[in-house]
Order: sequence, then C-alpha cells, then structure tokens
Amino acid sequence: MRALVLVALAACRGGGDTKTASPPPPPPVEKPLTLADPEAPIVRSDLGAVEEMEIVGAIPKDSIHRVVKENFTAIRQCYEQLVMANPGLQGKVIATFSVGLDGTVQVASAAGVHPELETCVATQIRKFRFPRPDGVKGDVLVTYPFVFKP
Repeated sequence: MRALVLVALAACRGGGDTKTASPPPPPPVEKPLTLADPEAPIVRSDLGAVEEMEIVGAIPKDSIHRVVKENFTAIRQCYEQLVMANPGLQGKVIATFSVGLDGTVQVASAAGVHPELETCVATQIRKFRFPRPDGVKGDVLVTYPFVFKP
C-alpha cells in the first residue's frame, strides 16, 4: 500500500511519465517562384517579324534570322528571369548590333521595355556568331525586334 501511495504522489507532483510540449512548427517559408511552378506566369516571347528586321550590309536576312533563332534560348532566359520579379512586364525590345568582317558582333545595344532586359539582351547578342559578310569593307548593321509577353 505504501508503494501505491508513493507512485500516486509522484504522479501528482509531475514526476513519472510526463511529456514536454514540443514547440510549434515554424511558419512556412515562402519560396520564390520558378518557371517550373504551376503558379508561375506563362512566358511567351517571339523573334518578331523578319520583315521588321533591318540590315545594312551583305549578310542575308535569313542568315541573320537563323543565327538569332539558334541562340534565342539565351534571349528568352533574359525575359524569364526578369518577369518572375515583374509579372506584368511585356513589350517589344529593339536590338541594334553590328557584325564585323569576321562574323563577330562588334557592338550591341537594345531599347524598349526595361533597362535590365535591354542590358541582358545586348549582352547575349554580343556572344552570337554570324556568317562572314561577302565582299563588304565594313560592318553589317542590324536592327532586330523581340516581342515579350507574360
């Protein structure tokens, strides 16, 4: 009987099998959206109409268009990264660049929608390699439109 009283007394005083309350779980951390998330905006970008392209020099329009199309993923990534932070960002960016006699881009700039997008597009275009112009003694000047929509 004495043992039973000690066990009952220990249970009343908090001894014995007591459970400690676990701290509440931390609030969910909001992770940034990626383009793979279902809530991410749908991104559409277009090379623009070939008819809108302007060339001064001796590289055919279809050659210019082919090189831009081959490298368009890099241009699209410029927009995709920026539209995540600016969901309503859209519009036309006009890129202007010169292609040297060796087919490398000598100078590139872009204007239109957003300064960061313009800088990124121009940076990517500087990496493009075009066919060498035939029989030309100077750079080929190109104006090329890009259309971006969320």
